[in-house]
Amino acid sequence: MTRPDPLPSTGKRHPIFARVFARAGPAMDAQGALEHRRALLAGLAGRVLEVGAGNGLNFPHYPATVTEVLAIEPEPYLRRQAVAAARQAPVPIRVLAGTAEALPAPDGAVDVVVASLVLCTVTDLDQALAETRRVLRPGGRLRFYEHVRAEDPRLARWQDRLQRPWEWLVGGCHPNRDTVAGMTTAGLRLVQLDRFNLPAMPPLARPHVLGVAEWGRSTRCKEGRNHADDRGEEPAVGQAGPDRPGDPGDPRGDRVVAEGNPVGHHRGAQGPRRAHP
Repeated sequence: MTRPDPLPSTGKRHPIFARVFARAGPAMDAQGALEHRRALLAGLAGRVLEVGAGNGLNFPHYPATVTEVLAIEPEPYLRRQAVAAARQAPVPIRVLAGTAEALPAPDGAVDVVVASLVLCTVTDLDQALAETRRVLRPGGRLRFYEHVRAEDPRLARWQDRLQRPWEWLVGGCHPNRDTVAGMTTAGLRLVQLDRFNLPAMPPLARPHVLGVAEWGRSTRCKEGRNHADDRGEEPAVGQAGPDRPGDPGDPRGDRVVAEGNPVGHHRGAQGPRRAHP
């Protein structure tokens, strides 16, 4: 089910890059990105807001347990394509004009926010993450799949040097943005994090992250592994737990955010970089 776009243009137009992106998406998926998209969305349930939905590449992969997706896309050409893709999606999707810095959703309206190769392009990362916190219910989660600043100092220096021409060529993308650090600064608690290189991308944009951050709970992050592997810690994403109201199997809550197939068990194109043995 798709509803008409009720909002005016956001003013964000990248007509040439938008067309290049729409053509490049299937090729990137064929070279490894599709596996990451599927891992990003696996096990989601409830109400989801996708920031920067582009032309709707994620839409076919939302599980049937998702009750509704609010798909936000500022670029008009990509948004029109997203509307068409939403008609074929397995779950109800509303495609809206809007930006990450001013999400068209009420406070605490969604169970999960999905960000897929978009946070590199937002004008104000701090404001975008503040908006993510605002629209998430307490205990809600941000699922993210992004390319980020390199951990290799030499590549990071090149990302800094070439940031301005890259931004101009690639629709406002910042290849040197430390998105994960921005999340923790914004008060989101990292739950799971995988780092890997995606060979299908140009060198400046190869370092990627795939993970989960949470708003409103005290959690410890595990890089590259399920955080239930350590005795005494809370259950992994998607596992039932007696102290997590609303999780599957918990009789105390009827608001289910069952996020199965933890991304900490997902293997990147070259395997995740694991912080622990």
